[in-house]
Amino acid sequence: MSCAGRNLLPAAGAFVVFYTAAVMLQYASGAYQSEFGAHPDEPAHAVTSLLVRDYIAGGFSQSPMRFAESYYAHYPKVALGHWPPVYYVLQAVWNLGFPATRASILACHALFAALLASLLFHWAHPRFGSPIALATGFWLLSYPQIEWLNSAVMLDIPVALFVLAAVLTYGDYLHVPGWRPAARFGTWACLAILTKGTGIVLALLPIVCLLLARRWKLIARPSFWLPAAMVAAICGPWYYFAPEALQQRTGFLGAPAIDPTEQWAMFWTWAGRIGAPILILAGIGIAANRRAFHLESRDDARWVSGVAGVCSMLMFLAVARSADEARNMAPLVAPLLLFAVAGIVRLAEPLPRWHSAAVLTVLASWTVVNVLNVPRKVPAGYTQAAALVSAPQYRNSVFLVSGDSVNEGMFISEVALAERRPSHIVLRASKFVSKSGWPGDDYSTSYHTIDAIEARLKEAPVGILVLQSKLDRPREHHDLLLRMVESHPGVWRLLASYPDGATGGGPEPRLRVYELAGHQGMPRGGVWVRLEDKLGRDVEP
Repeated sequence: MSCAGRNLLPAAGAFVVFYTAAVMLQYASGAYQSEFGAHPDEPAHAVTSLLVRDYIAGGFSQSPMRFAESYYAHYPKVALGHWPPVYYVLQAVWNLGFPATRASILACHALFAALLASLLFHWAHPRFGSPIALATGFWLLSYPQIEWLNSAVMLDIPVALFVLAAVLTYGDYLHVPGWRPAARFGTWACLAILTKGTGIVLALLPIVCLLLARRWKLIARPSFWLPAAMVAAICGPWYYFAPEALQQRTGFLGAPAIDPTEQWAMFWTWAGRIGAPILILAGIGIAANRRAFHLESRDDARWVSGVAGVCSMLMFLAVARSADEARNMAPLVAPLLLFAVAGIVRLAEPLPRWHSAAVLTVLASWTVVNVLNVPRKVPAGYTQAAALVSAPQYRNSVFLVSGDSVNEGMFISEVALAERRPSHIVLRASKFVSKSGWPGDDYSTSYHTIDAIEARLKEAPVGILVLQSKLDRPREHHDLLLRMVESHPGVWRLLASYPDGATGGGPEPRLRVYELAGHQGMPRGGVWVRLEDKLGRDVEP
């Protein structure tokens, strides 16, 4: 067997083990039994992946924009344009080979988590050996934020994967500068930025690397500027032309600002989320490996690039107001854990006979504690409510769901998963009888009386109404709908309450499903989705 083959065997074996662990953690969290509702963006990512998958499966039968508009009119929780396309294309390709189900979508997502752990194993292996590198990968998968993101269909683990690949590749460029490593770094950077705008954290990496490694002569090399040219040419057009690609025009950084008070507060926020033990161990690990800054080997160069990557990400987080969400820390986790492992290795040096055993014990104990505290997803009842689309009497019914962004999204994604798409029309009350921006700002309602909002629903007609019982943030249109069904029980018949068993004597139901009496015989009226703020017009199915 060749040397390359022998080097690939540990990584391949580690990937199989990590993938199994990632799927098991998803099961432990309840992800396979719950809706896509861990975050307001989760159902949008699932529906958008189905859109891309169905467009490819349909043989590109119509223009992409017309297909997307029609799809959005059926399932108004599409994020393409607001978010870049890479994740959706990869997920769609996966779902062309496997059934487009919740399990399949989650299995693909576990693939990204396993690849991230495998890449960390690949980085750790030359320095620490297989057992510690394997334990490091498990520690990463069990890390609370990574564990949560693995069970939620979000973009942050794929971004972390591409960012880590870019960081290691830039280490190769530091070791042996040339066009090939520069092009590989540019490719990974483009993939990260076209997965989510936070991939722009890589913009500062080359400069910080030059500062740490004192390799200023690299600036004079044309290859040094190749990645920047690639990002400008490949990513620039998407963010310039795609609707809402800059997220309400706040840019990549979410309205960046330099405010020392805010930056100091942000530093302590992120330090608290990462945890003092990990930060202290990482500091010890970096200090113990300071000889790596002499760049005597490729492993040293990758180490320096990793340190530069952490510095670049922290600088990004310090000025990006939208980066205060904990999920944006995902790209930081892998390099910080590697440095923390180096710190544990350094502290274990006084135990020469038990050195490896001590390090593995610490990592295994930390991993077990994390796994025992895995965050759980709880079914909300929208899967059962969405099952109504298969009932013959509701074959042509229009559905309307009213709730907060997460609850509306859960129902829409469940309907999309439950049927051959596009089929039923699902309307969002937050878009059909009111309007607001992507994050829920600039809210206004079009109807101010029960009679007016009921007349609009009958005009469609809305045959099935799904109502969240209680909103955290009151909305006038939702309050009108609740009062409407209570005051007209003969017109709006209660079909079910979910979760099952939620009754007057038990827990408060999360949602109620109502049927408009006789809606099957009503003529179809105006059904459209408001998109004048994005496309300058409304769209119809």
